[in-house]
Amino acid sequence: MAINPTVNNRDLSWLSFNDRVLQEVQDQSVPLLQRLRFLGIFSNNLDEFIKVRVANVIRFSRLKEQKPTRFSGGYIAKDLLPLINEKVAEARQKSSATYQAILQEMEENNIYLLNETQLNEEQKTFCREYFSNVISPHLVPLMLRKSMHIPFLNDNKIYLAVRMSMHKKSRARYAILQIPVTSGCPRFIVLPSANERKEIIFIDDIIRLCLDEIFFMFNYEEITAHTFKIMRDALLTIDDDISKSVIEKMEDGIQNREHGDPVPLIYGHQMPEDLLETLAGKLKLRNLELITPGGRYHLLRDLMKFPSIRRELENVNHPPISHPAVQLNSSIFQVIKKQDILLNYPYHTFNHLIDFLREAAIDPHVERICITLYRTADHSKVINALVNAVKNGKEVIVLLELLARFDEEQNIENSERLQREGIKIVHGIPGIKVHSKLVLIEHRGKANQQGFVYIGTGNFNESTARIYGDFGLFTSHPPRL
Repeated sequence: MAINPTVNNRDLSWLSFNDRVLQEVQDQSVPLLQRLRFLGIFSNNLDEFIKVRVANVIRFSRLKEQKPTRFSGGYIAKDLLPLINEKVAEARQKSSATYQAILQEMEENNIYLLNETQLNEEQKTFCREYFSNVISPHLVPLMLRKSMHIPFLNDNKIYLAVRMSMHKKSRARYAILQIPVTSGCPRFIVLPSANERKEIIFIDDIIRLCLDEIFFMFNYEEITAHTFKIMRDALLTIDDDISKSVIEKMEDGIQNREHGDPVPLIYGHQMPEDLLETLAGKLKLRNLELITPGGRYHLLRDLMKFPSIRRELENVNHPPISHPAVQLNSSIFQVIKKQDILLNYPYHTFNHLIDFLREAAIDPHVERICITLYRTADHSKVINALVNAVKNGKEVIVLLELLARFDEEQNIENSERLQREGIKIVHGIPGIKVHSKLVLIEHRGKANQQGFVYIGTGNFNESTARIYGDFGLFTSHPPRL
């Protein structure tokens, strides 16, 4: 029971935020295919919420003594958990209905998502060739037998549970297939289509079509496959072993998190009861609250990568512009000496910050670069500029916050690379998570020493700077104390 209704619980508040994302999916003024991708964002957000926040509430609900805190909105965990579960169920129901409505609108625009039962002969041939050439090398069927423990199933993956049966026998055979989704093996495949129709299929359904090619050595009269996924507790536990380095503790914590407890198992609602019982038994899921029925497809975050097939149904992506004060092939330091520069992403180019760091890396008057890093892009230009700076004799100091949820591994790789190059690394501050985005460049000119500063609201990530709304300020003015 809530004892302080004037304070919002952060978990219930977050679910309201994600409901706002779903409103973007339902907004008719947003281009149709962009709305579909917003549904992918909504789905990804909800999955992370369950793995992080719901798992945390479950842990607290198991404690014998529970007390509300000022951060909980007056709730204790055992009372909060059913409220969260109810809102999550409502969110899933609304997203499912919204998804069906979008599919209807897509068909009105001559775009069709087909399953394996709706293909013509040409498309079946295409899918079987695609399966043989692209999908099949990635598949490793796992047979489920009574005497065998189930191999570890990864979090954040999609699986097909396969049932092979003979009508005259009560006992069936079961197997598991992980659906491979990579850059070379995408979730959605565009089919050969007639006229102006655009037809697309999930990779899941191509595998369903080709089950006979995978299990040809078994005798069966009926074979079916049903999607399921496991979501694991994403708690990152850092032990206090003083003999280990911070990096070693982080690596151990990440490895343990990958084997966290399931919260929950989500399965296709048409899965036969005997198959579901076998699967739950192998996974040792005895709590029925952790076994949740779902739709035919899971991990709909992949909708964020739905293929671009109709430009008129997409957002018009305008290229980012340069700040009017910054000219091409000119010193950004000289501009900042004259005036402050305020950038508004994604409308302004992030290249101004990259050029700022690159100029610092080769300017003979720059002595030191200090920067905080939290989340960076793959193949980061920011990291490359810092490496270039230290190779040019600059002192580079990086405060690198390792505890960036689900980006810890990349941060560890960045840390190891920067240290190999001779850059001084500070791994955050114990007990505090550093979210600040700051750069300080110490520049010694002919007359005096001067500092150039960048203060940002967004990460030093050139990829997300094309998506998220953030601000960045360049200044050389000293602070007023």
